[in-house]
Amino acid sequence: MDYVPPVIPTPPPAPRRRTPVVTAAGGMLITAGVLTLLAGLIIVLAGSDVLVDGKPVGDAARTIAILAVVLGVVDVIVGVLVLQLVPLGRMLGFGFAGLTVLIGLLSVIQGSGRSLLQMLLGGFTIWALVVAEPAFRRDDRR
Repeated sequence: MDYVPPVIPTPPPAPRRRTPVVTAAGGMLITAGVLTLLAGLIIVLAGSDVLVDGKPVGDAARTIAILAVVLGVVDVIVGVLVLQLVPLGRMLGFGFAGLTVLIGLLSVIQGSGRSLLQMLLGGFTIWALVVAEPAFRRDDRR
């Protein structure tokens, strides 16, 4: 009689878990999206009543406001994808956080000191998405 070693069942792989860093990155993307959306909506809905430095806003500002509304909606969607650990959401999150840093950098160059916080938050989001890369990996054993 031949010896047959006992078969030890292999447990199924654990589901992916969302770390606090991923939650923070997704939350910041959603928050940035909501704030961008609101800023764009205020200008779009106020119409000709919006004044900047005492002058009415022109059509170019309304066009930028519509782009801000679209960008805000997409930013919220990307934040939700990051929270759901979708790899595409992580890649898009890099892009939108990089755009946030770029816009903040341009504002700082123009003399707006408040945009330094915007740059820091975008930089933190990029860092969080880099550090949390293992949470976005698909398990090949399934």
